[in-house]
Amino acid sequence: MCRMHIKRVTIIGANGTIGSKVAGMLTSLGRLTVYLVSSNIEKSMDAKNKAIRASRDDSIADMLIPLTYDELSDCVSSSQWVFEAIVEDIEAKLTINKLIARYRKPGTIVSTSTSGLSIEKLSSVFDEEGKALYFGTHFFNPPMKQLLCEMTPTSASNMSVFKDLAKFLENQLHRKAIFTADSPAFLANRIGFIFLNEAAQYADLYKSFGGIDYIDSILGPFTGRAIPPLDTIDFVGLDVHKAIMDNLAVYTNDIFQNETILPKYIIDLLRKEKFGYKSGCGLYKTEIAGDKKIQWVYDIESKRYRPKRLYNFEFAKKAVEALLRKDAQSAFNAILNSSEKEAEICRHFLIKYVVSSLVISQSVSNDLSSADIAMAYGFGWLPPLATLELLGGICGLKRLIRHDKMLNIEIDLEPIVANIPKCSLDYSGFLYAKL
Repeated sequence: MCRMHIKRVTIIGANGTIGSKVAGMLTSLGRLTVYLVSSNIEKSMDAKNKAIRASRDDSIADMLIPLTYDELSDCVSSSQWVFEAIVEDIEAKLTINKLIARYRKPGTIVSTSTSGLSIEKLSSVFDEEGKALYFGTHFFNPPMKQLLCEMTPTSASNMSVFKDLAKFLENQLHRKAIFTADSPAFLANRIGFIFLNEAAQYADLYKSFGGIDYIDSILGPFTGRAIPPLDTIDFVGLDVHKAIMDNLAVYTNDIFQNETILPKYIIDLLRKEKFGYKSGCGLYKTEIAGDKKIQWVYDIESKRYRPKRLYNFEFAKKAVEALLRKDAQSAFNAILNSSEKEAEICRHFLIKYVVSSLVISQSVSNDLSSADIAMAYGFGWLPPLATLELLGGICGLKRLIRHDKMLNIEIDLEPIVANIPKCSLDYSGFLYAKL
Protein backbone atom coordinates (compact mmCIF):
# COMPACT_ATOMS: atom_id res chain seq x y z
CA MET A 1 0.00 0.00 0.00
CA CYS A 2 1.33 3.45 -0.98
CA ARG A 3 1.67 5.89 1.93
CA MET A 4 2.64 8.81 -0.31
CA HIS A 5 0.47 11.92 0.02
CA ILE A 6 1.51 14.44 -2.61
CA LYS A 7 -0.79 17.35 -3.40
CA ARG A 8 1.59 20.12 -4.49
CA VAL A 9 4.71 19.88 -6.67
CA THR A 10 7.27 22.55 -7.55
CA ILE A 11 8.95 22.13 -10.95
CA ILE A 12 12.15 24.14 -11.33
CA GLY A 13 13.07 24.62 -14.98
CA ALA A 14 9.42 24.31 -15.97
CA ASN A 15 9.94 26.07 -19.30
CA GLY A 16 12.10 23.23 -20.62
CA THR A 17 10.78 20.31 -22.66
CA ILE A 18 10.69 17.80 -19.81
CA GLY A 19 9.65 20.32 -17.17
CA SER A 20 6.58 21.50 -19.07
CA LYS A 21 5.52 18.04 -20.22
CA VAL A 22 5.92 16.50 -16.77
CA ALA A 23 3.81 19.39 -15.44
CA GLY A 24 1.08 18.42 -17.89
CA MET A 25 1.29 14.79 -16.78
CA LEU A 26 1.20 15.63 -13.05
CA THR A 27 -1.88 17.79 -13.41
CA SER A 28 -3.79 15.79 -16.01
CA LEU A 29 -3.17 12.31 -14.57
CA GLY A 30 -2.43 13.11 -10.93
CA ARG A 31 -4.70 16.16 -10.49
CA LEU A 32 -1.89 17.82 -8.53
CA THR A 33 -1.23 21.52 -8.07
CA VAL A 34 2.03 22.35 -9.86
CA TYR A 35 4.14 25.47 -9.33
CA LEU A 36 5.97 26.30 -12.57
CA VAL A 37 9.27 28.02 -11.78
CA SER A 38 11.40 29.64 -14.49
CA SER A 39 13.80 32.58 -14.68
CA ASN A 40 10.99 34.98 -15.66
CA ILE A 41 7.21 34.98 -15.64
CA GLU A 42 6.95 34.94 -19.45
CA LYS A 43 8.81 31.62 -19.57
CA SER A 44 6.60 30.20 -16.84
CA MET A 45 3.46 31.32 -18.67
CA ASP A 46 4.85 29.64 -21.79
CA ALA A 47 5.49 26.50 -19.71
CA LYS A 48 1.84 26.52 -18.65
CA ASN A 49 0.67 26.72 -22.26
CA LYS A 50 3.07 23.94 -23.29
CA ALA A 51 1.86 21.73 -20.43
CA ILE A 52 -1.77 22.16 -21.51
CA ARG A 53 -0.90 21.39 -25.14
CA ALA A 54 1.17 18.34 -24.18
CA SER A 55 -1.60 16.87 -22.05
CA ARG A 56 -4.42 17.96 -24.39
CA ASP A 57 -6.42 18.76 -21.29
CA ASP A 58 -7.72 22.31 -20.86
CA SER A 59 -9.14 21.44 -17.43
CA ILE A 60 -5.66 21.56 -15.87
CA ALA A 61 -5.17 25.31 -16.40
CA ASP A 62 -6.13 26.31 -12.84
CA MET A 63 -3.76 23.70 -11.37
CA LEU A 64 -0.72 25.20 -13.13
CA ILE A 65 0.70 28.23 -11.29
CA PRO A 66 3.44 30.21 -13.11
CA LEU A 67 6.11 31.66 -10.80
CA THR A 68 9.70 32.94 -10.87
CA TYR A 69 12.74 32.27 -8.69
CA ASP A 70 11.67 35.21 -6.53
CA GLU A 71 8.85 33.02 -5.18
CA LEU A 72 10.99 29.90 -4.78
CA SER A 73 10.97 30.06 -0.98
CA ASP A 74 7.18 30.00 -0.75
CA CYS A 75 6.49 27.28 -3.32
CA VAL A 76 9.28 24.92 -2.20
CA SER A 77 8.28 25.20 1.46
CA SER A 78 4.63 24.42 0.63
CA SER A 79 5.32 21.48 -1.73
CA GLN A 80 5.56 17.80 -0.85
CA TRP A 81 7.74 17.17 -3.92
CA VAL A 82 10.27 19.40 -5.69
CA PHE A 83 11.23 18.27 -9.20
CA GLU A 84 14.35 19.86 -10.70
CA ALA A 85 14.40 19.89 -14.50
CA ILE A 86 16.97 22.51 -15.47
CA VAL A 87 19.78 22.21 -18.02
CA GLU A 88 21.88 19.01 -17.93
CA ASP A 89 24.87 20.61 -16.22
CA ILE A 90 26.08 19.37 -12.85
CA GLU A 91 27.28 22.74 -11.52
CA ALA A 92 24.00 24.43 -12.46
CA LYS A 93 22.02 21.65 -10.78
CA LEU A 94 24.15 21.84 -7.63
CA THR A 95 23.53 25.60 -7.46
CA ILE A 96 19.76 25.04 -7.69
CA ASN A 97 19.94 22.23 -5.12
CA LYS A 98 21.57 24.61 -2.63
CA LEU A 99 18.53 26.90 -2.97
CA ILE A 100 16.13 23.99 -2.60
CA ALA A 101 18.04 22.79 0.49
CA ARG A 102 17.65 26.23 2.02
CA TYR A 103 13.87 26.35 1.56
CA ARG A 104 12.61 22.76 1.78
CA LYS A 105 10.83 21.58 4.91
CA PRO A 106 11.58 18.21 6.55
CA GLY A 107 9.72 15.44 4.77
CA THR A 108 9.81 17.12 1.36
CA ILE A 109 10.97 14.84 -1.46
CA VAL A 110 13.40 16.34 -3.99
CA SER A 111 14.21 14.64 -7.28
CA THR A 112 16.14 15.43 -10.44
CA SER A 113 15.31 14.86 -14.09
CA THR A 114 18.92 14.14 -15.03
CA SER A 115 19.39 11.52 -17.71
CA GLY A 116 22.82 10.47 -16.52
CA LEU A 117 24.57 12.75 -14.02
CA SER A 118 25.58 11.32 -10.64
CA ILE A 119 22.64 11.32 -8.23
CA GLU A 120 25.06 10.82 -5.33
CA LYS A 121 26.98 13.99 -6.22
CA LEU A 122 23.80 16.00 -6.81
CA SER A 123 22.53 15.03 -3.34
CA SER A 124 25.73 16.16 -1.63
CA VAL A 125 24.53 19.72 -0.83
CA PHE A 126 21.61 18.53 1.35
CA ASP A 127 21.67 17.76 5.06
CA GLU A 128 21.26 14.15 6.20
CA GLU A 129 17.45 14.29 6.18
CA GLY A 130 17.48 15.91 2.73
CA LYS A 131 19.90 13.34 1.33
CA ALA A 132 17.60 10.56 2.52
CA LEU A 133 14.74 12.02 0.43
CA TYR A 134 16.72 12.91 -2.72
CA PHE A 135 16.26 10.63 -5.76
CA GLY A 136 16.68 10.44 -9.49
CA THR A 137 13.38 10.38 -11.43
CA HIS A 138 14.22 10.22 -15.11
CA PHE A 139 11.04 10.61 -17.16
CA PHE A 140 11.10 9.95 -20.89
CA ASN A 141 9.90 12.30 -23.60
CA PRO A 142 7.02 12.67 -24.29
CA PRO A 143 5.83 11.43 -20.86
CA MET A 144 2.18 11.17 -21.90
CA LYS A 145 3.29 8.53 -24.43
CA GLN A 146 6.55 7.07 -23.08
CA LEU A 147 5.63 5.68 -19.66
CA LEU A 148 9.07 4.79 -18.32
CA CYS A 149 10.49 6.42 -15.20
CA GLU A 150 13.99 5.35 -14.15
CA MET A 151 14.31 5.78 -10.39
CA THR A 152 17.73 6.01 -8.78
CA PRO A 153 18.51 6.10 -5.04
CA THR A 154 21.74 7.13 -3.35
CA SER A 155 23.69 5.45 -0.57
CA ALA A 156 21.83 7.68 1.92
CA SER A 157 18.32 7.17 0.51
CA ASN A 158 15.36 6.27 2.69
CA MET A 159 14.36 3.17 0.73
CA SER A 160 10.90 3.00 2.28
CA VAL A 161 10.07 6.47 0.93
CA PHE A 162 11.80 5.61 -2.35
CA LYS A 163 9.55 2.58 -2.83
CA ASP A 164 6.46 4.55 -1.82
CA LEU A 165 7.31 7.17 -4.45
CA ALA A 166 7.62 4.39 -7.03
CA LYS A 167 4.15 3.13 -6.10
CA PHE A 168 2.79 6.68 -6.32
CA LEU A 169 4.26 7.06 -9.81
CA GLU A 170 2.81 3.72 -10.88
CA ASN A 171 -0.64 4.05 -9.32
CA GLN A 172 -1.44 7.73 -9.74
CA LEU A 173 0.68 8.71 -12.74
CA HIS A 174 0.57 5.38 -14.62
CA ARG A 175 4.36 5.17 -14.92
CA LYS A 176 6.41 2.04 -15.50
CA ALA A 177 8.94 2.59 -12.71
CA ILE A 178 12.20 0.66 -12.65
CA PHE A 179 15.10 0.95 -10.20
CA THR A 180 18.58 1.63 -11.56
CA ALA A 181 22.04 2.03 -10.12
CA ASP A 182 23.67 5.47 -10.08
CA SER A 183 25.43 4.77 -13.35
CA PRO A 184 26.12 6.92 -16.46
CA ALA A 185 22.98 7.18 -18.66
CA PHE A 186 21.24 4.69 -16.34
CA LEU A 187 19.63 1.73 -18.18
CA ALA A 188 17.47 2.67 -21.18
CA ASN A 189 19.77 5.34 -22.62
CA ARG A 190 22.85 3.19 -21.99
CA ILE A 191 21.37 0.37 -24.08
CA GLY A 192 19.57 2.56 -26.60
CA PHE A 193 22.30 5.03 -27.41
CA ILE A 194 24.94 2.34 -27.87
CA PHE A 195 22.61 0.88 -30.52
CA LEU A 196 21.97 4.30 -32.09
CA ASN A 197 25.62 5.30 -32.19
CA GLU A 198 26.73 2.01 -33.70
CA ALA A 199 24.08 2.55 -36.39
CA ALA A 200 25.64 5.99 -37.00
CA GLN A 201 29.08 4.34 -37.23
CA TYR A 202 27.75 1.80 -39.74
CA ALA A 203 26.26 4.60 -41.84
CA ASP A 204 29.81 5.91 -42.17
CA LEU A 205 31.22 2.43 -42.80
CA TYR A 206 28.66 1.84 -45.58
CA LYS A 207 28.56 5.38 -46.93
CA SER A 208 29.28 4.16 -50.46
CA PHE A 209 26.08 2.07 -50.28
CA GLY A 210 23.98 5.05 -49.25
CA GLY A 211 25.00 5.62 -45.65
CA ILE A 212 22.29 7.07 -43.42
CA ASP A 213 19.10 6.04 -45.22
CA TYR A 214 20.72 2.71 -46.20
CA ILE A 215 21.23 1.73 -42.54
CA ASP A 216 17.81 3.07 -41.55
CA SER A 217 16.21 0.88 -44.23
CA ILE A 218 18.04 -2.18 -42.89
CA LEU A 219 16.88 -1.42 -39.33
CA GLY A 220 13.38 -0.25 -40.18
CA PRO A 221 10.16 -0.59 -38.15
CA PHE A 222 9.86 -4.29 -39.06
CA THR A 223 12.85 -4.95 -36.76
CA GLY A 224 11.03 -3.68 -33.68
CA ARG A 225 11.42 0.10 -33.44
CA ALA A 226 8.81 2.59 -34.64
CA ILE A 227 11.43 5.06 -35.87
CA PRO A 228 14.69 3.86 -37.50
CA PRO A 229 17.88 4.61 -35.54
CA LEU A 230 19.39 7.50 -37.52
CA ASP A 231 15.98 9.16 -37.73
CA THR A 232 15.76 8.71 -33.95
CA ILE A 233 19.06 10.58 -33.48
CA ASP A 234 17.62 13.45 -35.52
CA PHE A 235 14.52 13.46 -33.30
CA VAL A 236 16.57 13.42 -30.09
CA GLY A 237 18.99 16.04 -31.43
CA LEU A 238 22.55 15.52 -32.60
CA ASP A 239 23.77 17.73 -29.74
CA VAL A 240 21.95 15.63 -27.13
CA HIS A 241 23.22 12.44 -28.76
CA LYS A 242 26.80 13.75 -28.60
CA ALA A 243 26.44 14.73 -24.94
CA ILE A 244 25.23 11.24 -24.00
CA MET A 245 27.96 9.49 -25.99
CA ASP A 246 30.66 11.78 -24.55
CA ASN A 247 29.41 10.97 -21.04
CA LEU A 248 29.49 7.23 -21.75
CA ALA A 249 32.94 7.46 -23.33
CA VAL A 250 34.41 9.16 -20.25
CA TYR A 251 32.56 7.45 -17.41
CA THR A 252 32.10 3.85 -18.56
CA ASN A 253 34.72 1.20 -19.12
CA ASP A 254 33.02 -1.88 -20.52
CA ILE A 255 33.10 -3.99 -23.67
CA PHE A 256 31.09 -1.36 -25.57
CA GLN A 257 33.71 1.39 -25.52
CA ASN A 258 34.19 1.33 -29.31
CA GLU A 259 30.48 2.00 -29.76
CA THR A 260 30.78 5.30 -27.85
CA ILE A 261 33.02 6.90 -30.51
CA LEU A 262 31.08 9.58 -32.38
CA PRO A 263 31.41 9.49 -36.20
CA LYS A 264 33.16 12.51 -37.70
CA TYR A 265 30.23 13.44 -39.96
CA ILE A 266 28.02 14.05 -36.91
CA ILE A 267 30.65 16.37 -35.43
CA ASP A 268 30.83 18.18 -38.79
CA LEU A 269 27.04 18.65 -38.84
CA LEU A 270 27.09 19.97 -35.27
CA ARG A 271 29.72 22.56 -36.22
CA LYS A 272 27.30 23.78 -38.89
CA GLU A 273 24.53 23.96 -36.23
CA LYS A 274 22.54 21.22 -37.92
CA PHE A 275 21.05 19.63 -34.81
CA GLY A 276 18.20 17.59 -36.29
CA TYR A 277 14.47 18.24 -36.33
CA LYS A 278 14.66 21.15 -33.89
CA SER A 279 16.94 23.12 -36.24
CA GLY A 280 15.15 22.10 -39.43
CA CYS A 281 17.87 19.75 -40.66
CA GLY A 282 20.44 17.28 -39.41
CA LEU A 283 20.82 13.76 -40.77
CA TYR A 284 17.54 14.36 -42.62
CA LYS A 285 15.57 17.40 -43.72
CA THR A 286 12.14 17.92 -45.24
CA GLU A 287 11.29 20.49 -47.90
CA ILE A 288 7.85 21.56 -49.09
CA ALA A 289 7.38 21.81 -52.86
CA GLY A 290 3.83 22.89 -53.60
CA ASP A 291 1.59 20.35 -51.91
CA LYS A 292 4.36 17.74 -51.65
CA LYS A 293 6.89 16.96 -48.94
CA ILE A 294 10.33 15.95 -50.20
CA GLN A 295 12.61 14.12 -47.77
CA TRP A 296 16.32 14.69 -48.08
CA VAL A 297 19.16 12.84 -46.38
CA TYR A 298 22.72 13.89 -45.65
CA ASP A 299 25.10 12.06 -47.97
CA ILE A 300 28.27 11.34 -46.00
CA GLU A 301 30.45 10.91 -49.09
CA SER A 302 29.48 14.11 -50.91
CA LYS A 303 28.74 16.07 -47.70
CA ARG A 304 25.54 17.32 -49.32
CA TYR A 305 21.85 16.53 -49.00
CA ARG A 306 20.21 14.31 -51.61
CA PRO A 307 16.68 12.89 -52.00
CA LYS A 308 15.99 9.97 -49.66
CA ARG A 309 16.16 6.63 -51.49
CA LEU A 310 13.83 3.65 -51.43
CA TYR A 311 15.87 0.47 -50.99
CA ASN A 312 14.67 -2.93 -52.10
CA PHE A 313 15.75 -5.67 -49.68
CA GLU A 314 14.08 -9.05 -50.16
CA PHE A 315 14.44 -10.08 -46.49
CA ALA A 316 12.74 -6.86 -45.38
CA LYS A 317 9.80 -7.37 -47.74
CA LYS A 318 9.32 -10.94 -46.50
CA ALA A 319 9.46 -9.77 -42.88
CA VAL A 320 6.78 -7.14 -43.51
CA GLU A 321 4.57 -9.68 -45.31
CA ALA A 322 4.83 -11.99 -42.28
CA LEU A 323 3.98 -9.17 -39.88
CA LEU A 324 0.91 -8.32 -41.95
CA ARG A 325 -0.17 -11.90 -41.15
CA LYS A 326 0.63 -11.25 -37.45
CA ASP A 327 3.40 -13.86 -37.64
CA ALA A 328 6.34 -12.41 -35.72
CA GLN A 329 8.43 -15.59 -35.79
CA SER A 330 8.21 -15.89 -39.58
CA ALA A 331 9.20 -12.24 -39.84
CA PHE A 332 12.35 -12.91 -37.83
CA ASN A 333 12.99 -16.11 -39.77
CA ALA A 334 13.09 -13.99 -42.92
CA ILE A 335 15.88 -11.97 -41.31
CA LEU A 336 17.68 -15.03 -39.93
CA ASN A 337 17.62 -17.14 -43.09
CA SER A 338 18.53 -14.54 -45.70
CA SER A 339 21.95 -14.52 -47.36
CA GLU A 340 21.68 -10.83 -48.29
CA LYS A 341 24.47 -8.63 -46.98
CA GLU A 342 21.87 -6.27 -45.53
CA ALA A 343 20.23 -9.12 -43.60
CA GLU A 344 23.65 -9.94 -42.14
CA ILE A 345 23.95 -6.34 -40.93
CA CYS A 346 20.42 -6.50 -39.50
CA ARG A 347 21.22 -9.73 -37.63
CA HIS A 348 24.35 -8.14 -36.18
CA PHE A 349 22.37 -5.27 -34.70
CA LEU A 350 19.71 -7.56 -33.25
CA ILE A 351 22.41 -9.73 -31.67
CA LYS A 352 24.22 -6.69 -30.28
CA TYR A 353 20.96 -5.27 -28.91
CA VAL A 354 20.27 -8.45 -26.94
CA VAL A 355 23.86 -8.87 -25.73
CA SER A 356 24.22 -5.24 -24.63
CA SER A 357 20.87 -5.42 -22.81
CA LEU A 358 21.90 -8.58 -20.95
CA VAL A 359 25.33 -7.23 -20.00
CA ILE A 360 24.30 -3.70 -19.03
CA SER A 361 21.22 -4.70 -17.04
CA GLN A 362 23.43 -6.95 -14.90
CA SER A 363 25.29 -3.94 -13.52
CA VAL A 364 22.74 -1.13 -13.80
CA SER A 365 19.47 -2.77 -12.77
CA ASN A 366 18.26 -5.37 -10.33
CA ASP A 367 16.93 -7.86 -12.90
CA LEU A 368 16.92 -8.63 -16.63
CA SER A 369 13.21 -7.90 -16.97
CA SER A 370 13.93 -4.24 -16.19
CA ALA A 371 15.67 -3.94 -19.57
CA ASP A 372 12.43 -5.07 -21.25
CA ILE A 373 10.44 -2.39 -19.44
CA ALA A 374 13.14 0.21 -20.12
CA MET A 375 13.29 -0.35 -23.86
CA ALA A 376 9.57 -0.97 -24.41
CA TYR A 377 8.31 2.02 -22.41
CA GLY A 378 11.29 4.37 -22.75
CA PHE A 379 12.15 3.91 -26.43
CA GLY A 380 9.12 2.08 -27.80
CA TRP A 381 11.41 -0.74 -28.98
CA LEU A 382 10.81 -4.48 -29.11
CA PRO A 383 11.88 -5.73 -25.64
CA PRO A 384 15.32 -7.41 -25.56
CA LEU A 385 14.00 -10.68 -24.08
CA ALA A 386 11.33 -10.81 -26.80
CA THR A 387 14.06 -10.23 -29.40
CA LEU A 388 16.05 -13.06 -27.82
CA GLU A 389 13.03 -15.36 -28.04
CA LEU A 390 12.49 -14.55 -31.73
CA LEU A 391 16.19 -15.13 -32.45
CA GLY A 392 15.84 -18.70 -31.19
CA GLY A 393 16.49 -18.29 -27.48
CA ILE A 394 19.88 -18.74 -25.84
CA CYS A 395 20.92 -21.55 -28.19
CA GLY A 396 19.97 -19.46 -31.20
CA LEU A 397 21.83 -16.44 -29.83
CA LYS A 398 25.01 -18.43 -29.23
CA ARG A 399 24.85 -19.84 -32.76
CA LEU A 400 24.33 -16.37 -34.24
CA ILE A 401 27.23 -14.95 -32.22
CA ARG A 402 29.55 -17.65 -33.60
CA HIS A 403 28.63 -16.67 -37.16
CA ASP A 404 28.59 -12.89 -36.70
CA LYS A 405 31.76 -11.71 -38.45
CA MET A 406 31.01 -8.10 -37.48
CA LEU A 407 30.92 -8.73 -33.74
CA ASN A 408 33.96 -7.04 -32.19
CA ILE A 409 33.50 -8.09 -28.56
CA GLU A 410 34.29 -11.20 -26.56
CA ILE A 411 31.78 -12.19 -23.92
CA ASP A 412 31.04 -15.17 -21.72
CA LEU A 413 27.24 -15.43 -21.68
CA GLU A 414 27.05 -18.39 -19.30
CA PRO A 415 26.94 -16.45 -15.99
CA ILE A 416 24.25 -14.15 -17.41
CA VAL A 417 21.92 -16.64 -19.06
CA ALA A 418 21.84 -19.21 -16.26
CA ASN A 419 18.49 -17.98 -14.94
CA ILE A 420 17.24 -15.80 -17.74
CA PRO A 421 13.49 -15.03 -17.56
CA LYS A 422 10.96 -15.12 -20.37
CA CYS A 423 9.65 -11.86 -21.74
CA SER A 424 6.55 -11.03 -19.67
CA LEU A 425 5.33 -8.23 -21.95
CA ASP A 426 2.93 -8.49 -24.87
CA TYR A 427 5.38 -7.48 -27.57
CA SER A 428 3.08 -7.73 -30.60
CA GLY A 429 2.63 -3.96 -30.66
CA PHE A 430 6.35 -3.30 -31.04
CA LEU A 431 6.73 -4.94 -34.47
CA TYR A 432 5.55 -2.77 -37.34
CA ALA A 433 4.50 -4.13 -40.73
CA LYS A 434 6.26 -1.47 -42.75
CA LEU A 435 9.64 -0.94 -44.32
